[in-house]
Amino acid sequence: MIRKSQFTVIKGGKNTGTEKCFKSALVTRTRLMGVVALKLHWIKKDNQNFLQWFLLDAEEHGIYDYDDMITGSIDNEAEETTHRFMGHLGGEIVSLTEEEAVFLVKHYAAQNKLFNKELPRIEAYKFILDKNLEFIEDKLLTLNNKIYENISTYQELIHYFIMRSVGNDEEGVKYFLSNSTNKINYKPIERAAVLLKNEIRILKNDGVNSTYITKSIVDRNDNYHIIHSQITINEDKLTIVNAEVIKVISVSPEEVAYEIKSPEYIKVYKTLQHTEKFLSSLEHLNKMAIKYEFPQGKMFVEFRSNNEHVKRKNFFIGADILAIYFLNHFNQFIVCYYHEEDFKIIEKNLMTIPTRRTLENLKEYQLKGSIIYEYAEVKKIDFIEYIKKIIEE
Repeated sequence: MIRKSQFTVIKGGKNTGTEKCFKSALVTRTRLMGVVALKLHWIKKDNQNFLQWFLLDAEEHGIYDYDDMITGSIDNEAEETTHRFMGHLGGEIVSLTEEEAVFLVKHYAAQNKLFNKELPRIEAYKFILDKNLEFIEDKLLTLNNKIYENISTYQELIHYFIMRSVGNDEEGVKYFLSNSTNKINYKPIERAAVLLKNEIRILKNDGVNSTYITKSIVDRNDNYHIIHSQITINEDKLTIVNAEVIKVISVSPEEVAYEIKSPEYIKVYKTLQHTEKFLSSLEHLNKMAIKYEFPQGKMFVEFRSNNEHVKRKNFFIGADILAIYFLNHFNQFIVCYYHEEDFKIIEKNLMTIPTRRTLENLKEYQLKGSIIYEYAEVKKIDFIEYIKKIIEE
């Protein structure tokens, strides 16, 4: 969490951005996931719209990605860029003031310098970095309340706390502490890592505070570790009281693959319609899906509209994916999902596309571990034949 003691005043040089008039700012309320997306809308003197998008990464980075556009009207291309930056983060989108937006850009640009990360296309937003700005404590609190998610369960509290801790995100870690002056010496790993899986089990409860044992699997530049921790929380306030590492074990990639393996449910259809028409239907299905080109065909990854999956007892990376849709060169439409109950949502979405009636059911599978990405990368082969070979092996 950004606190006054750390960041009170950020000053720049001469304000060179007077030719742009602030219109609006939107941000994703996803700070606890470690990344927020910011969209800025300025009006230029010639009445053109100047749109900017930032991806702000709190895990030893800063401004991670940037894009912009000058346009007379907000068209489909602008909306697609907004979806690309914001659509997969799963958080509520809220408005910011100009002052709040400028503070975020300047604050995360300072992180780039701190961690020796290059600022992407700095010349495009230098006018923001050059703005003079003073942020007092009340303004910081208001901003934090906008970008940090509300925590309603102990599962969220513990998953997010460990996620921020292994990401070396000191500001994020402080958000969870029971007292703003409280210091917890909890350092599960040096430098930023990715939380792949987290399991929680209760150890004891004394009425107000509860102590939990966690098993966390983390990835630090392809070096994998299992971290056992003991976390004590205040159940009423949903804050961290104490945390300590019990044991750290280095593990192989093969062990990690086994640990994070989860069932993959697959439905295979035959599309009886022209490929391009069906692709148009998929575009209609979910404009916020991320699209990929593979040797086998085209993939659409649809993310959940929220981050409710963090409330589950066990956290898995990738659990924010609702479904993966794949159209191969054999006119096979493959739907993959990872929780059986999700198919009700997926089927409801599929029913909205005009070409749903042209799909013919072929096969259904339930496999241990995800194979859709492996299939996507191999040479052209019928999906059902590919599965047969896997089963025979």
